[in-house]
Amino acid sequence: MAQLHKLGFEAEIKCSADKYFGMFSNNVTQLPKFVPSTFKSVEITEGDGTSIGSTRLWKYAIVFNVKIDVVPKQHATGNGSLVKWSLEFEKVNDDIPDPTAYIDAIQLVTNELSSQLC
Repeated sequence: MAQLHKLGFEAEIKCSADKYFGMFSNNVTQLPKFVPSTFKSVEITEGDGTSIGSTRLWKYAIVFNVKIDVVPKQHATGNGSLVKWSLEFEKVNDDIPDPTAYIDAIQLVTNELSSQLC
């Protein structure tokens, strides 16, 4: 029987929470421009892409459910944010290793997007 598992990580970024999260909520079709090594394309297939019920088709080589939280964080030297990613996946049994390479890919997206967007 398949088992549900989670992996995740947190990273500090230079962007405001609104700007970083806005890329995923309002400008997601631009992700391939910022991280072409991970995203081949992101298309809006239903709705306007930002409202409830919109459907997005993400084309890349990995399949999983992802949750992202971006919260503002005050620094002594300026503003930034903390991004928290959670990766949910199914495993047929515990003998199958966790897909840690996917976390590496999400970390790459976080770093690349932060360096180019912020």
